[in-house]
Amino acid sequence: MYKYSQPINQVEVFKVNDQTYEKEEFKTSYAQNLSPTMIEKVMEWVKTQNGATFTSNRSNTTFTLVILDDKLNVRIPKGGIKYVNPEGVKRYLATGEYNKQHQTYEPSVGEYIKKNCPFLSNNKVLNDTREVQTLKTEHFNHPDVLPLTQTVQPQPIASSQPTNDTKEASKPFVFIIDEINRGEISKIFGELFFSIDPGYRGESGRVKTQYQNMITDKNDPFYEGFYVPENVYIIGTMNDIDRSVESMDFAMRRRFAWKEIKANENTGMLDSFGGLKNEIISKMNRLNNAIWNEETNEGIEGLSAAYHIGGAYFKKLELYDYENNLPEAYRQLWENHLRGVLFEYLRGSFNAADNLKKLEEVYYSKGRYE
Repeated sequence: MYKYSQPINQVEVFKVNDQTYEKEEFKTSYAQNLSPTMIEKVMEWVKTQNGATFTSNRSNTTFTLVILDDKLNVRIPKGGIKYVNPEGVKRYLATGEYNKQHQTYEPSVGEYIKKNCPFLSNNKVLNDTREVQTLKTEHFNHPDVLPLTQTVQPQPIASSQPTNDTKEASKPFVFIIDEINRGEISKIFGELFFSIDPGYRGESGRVKTQYQNMITDKNDPFYEGFYVPENVYIIGTMNDIDRSVESMDFAMRRRFAWKEIKANENTGMLDSFGGLKNEIISKMNRLNNAIWNEETNEGIEGLSAAYHIGGAYFKKLELYDYENNLPEAYRQLWENHLRGVLFEYLRGSFNAADNLKKLEEVYYSKGRYE
């Protein structure tokens, strides 16, 4: 395998089109000429040196390539070792500033450096002007990336232990949107409709919003476009049988994982009733089995388990004097809360009055729905 015996920036003479250039002259004339093969060789040399330091012409700041887990990473002076993605590299080279928002757990900067650093060896001769222009077009390189003029000192391999910054970058952040389907979904999400898609998360999925011109601070993480970080989670709650709510189309639905919360899975809120809790749950289950029994697939035609009455309704017993007069509290719960919603469930259906009467009887007494 080819290896460099000396740092590439110590090579003082370059040849292009059979013409010899001194190093400084070459920088100004053919700094953009590069070859994938030669870049690969430079990267191999970096590996043998445990790192190499380079500088930015414009901002005169330095960065170091180091090897971790056989991948190239960038050591940036501010804050020690940072793992940055290509967008972070470009911004750093242009401004000399580093934002932790550019940090990532999977160092992808190596591929960017390979494609964009203008390295050229003294034994590489470009055949003609066309080849030069082709290399410029196919292998764009950032104008700030040029080798240091002083001798490169080997850099130690960095520790792979996560820093506080990397831990912070992985910390999950959660948005909870209650009754998400009560609003107009397209207006609520806007550009988020695109950005929350798993395939477009992170900086690579940046989009320009209508508010882009309001961001003037170059250090703002959204200066170059809006995106949703991969560690942001959106949780929406909804009752999809409610009327007068927006339905979610399939495009929006596929952007979420769906979890059905059944009525009997949400009884923790009834703990405040103490020893009465089990009796209340028994009454709730009896009523729900009459609405629709999931085990036997029997119940009122047109209804389903989605119409089950949850613990939130039965918690309303606290509004009444259940401790001193439980039967009266049950009656008021039925008349003031349950009867109305069940009537709406049955409105317009066949035998609505009879079915409502049936549910009332089940609610008040034990029977085959126990």
